[in-house]
Parts: sequence; C-alpha cells; structure tokens
Amino acid sequence: MSDYEYVELLVDTSRFIASRISNGTLYIVDKELIGNLNFTRNEKK
Repeated sequence: MSDYEYVELLVDTSRFIASRISNGTLYIVDKELIGNLNFTRNEKK
C-alpha cells in the first residue's frame, strides 16, 4: 500500500467517525470511542 493510500484510508476513517458522532451512533467517553467502529470503504461519506 502506498503512502497516498494510507492517507486516503485515514481521511475516510476520520469522516466515518465524525459522521457517526454527528448522528449519535458513536460517542466519546473519557477519551474512548463507544459505538459501532466497523467501517467499510463503500459506506457513504
């Protein structure tokens, strides 16, 4: 995997986390993420 592909993966993961926090399916409690942490690259951004 190239450096660019790793960066894309990190950006996608960040978007998934932000989206799930925004819609209430993921929470941060004492610096820990609580909720659904299963992601697929085909999921809507």
